[in-house]
Amino acid sequence: MTDDELYEKGIAIREEMLGPEHGRAKVESQGDFTREFEELVTRYCFGSVWGREQLPRGIRSMLTIAMLVALGRAQEIRWHVQGAINNGVDAHYPRAFAGEQHGRGLAVADTLAARARACDNRHLARQTIHHAGHCYA
Repeated sequence: MTDDELYEKGIAIREEMLGPEHGRAKVESQGDFTREFEELVTRYCFGSVWGREQLPRGIRSMLTIAMLVALGRAQEIRWHVQGAINNGVDAHYPRAFAGEQHGRGLAVADTLAARARACDNRHLARQTIHHAGHCYA
């Protein structure tokens, strides 16, 4: 697939997932500073990666949301939850993410991500204290 074909496929996927205001209209309204980046994201993230058919988009959306939670990227979750709904994730899956009886998706992701960050923070603090010559049990 050519770069132009990937770009057009990416535009179509962006519009299907996020609505027309986040597809061609958004990309083509960008200024010089961000336009090249938005074109890159459109071509490769949406056209190439999200355009692969081996993994259904609903599952890909749920994995993306879990990764965003783990990375602490709360500002991006809104767009990806909307994309997940547009990708066919039905009412069962949001309950799983919210932690009701069908699962503990977001609750588990939140807890694991927070624990991992807390462990890293404590490890770095302990190293710094030790390196400074202070005793820390």
